[in-house]
Amino acid sequence: MDYQFGAALENFNENKVDFIKTDLDIAITFAQIAQESTDENKAARNLRKAYDAVLHFLSIATLTPRDQKQIIEKLAWLKSALMALGILVQIKNLRS
Repeated sequence: MDYQFGAALENFNENKVDFIKTDLDIAITFAQIAQESTDENKAARNLRKAYDAVLHFLSIATLTPRDQKQIIEKLAWLKSALMALGILVQIKNLRS
């Protein structure tokens, strides 16, 4: 693999991880809105969509130990928020 391709691939992965972190922050915002919303169902649907998008992109990203720790913490918070809204979720084991 030549240097430019390797650097581009690493940059692409960093962008995927940044996207995952941003999407997690959006999902946390949706969770906070859902907890205070009068239209809890719509907010919960938006939260679930964001959560599912994060899980999808996690399956194609390579995480550093630091990124992994941050993402696991945010996913745990989101799982609690989803469960409080009555939405069943499973968290992918990121430590394997």
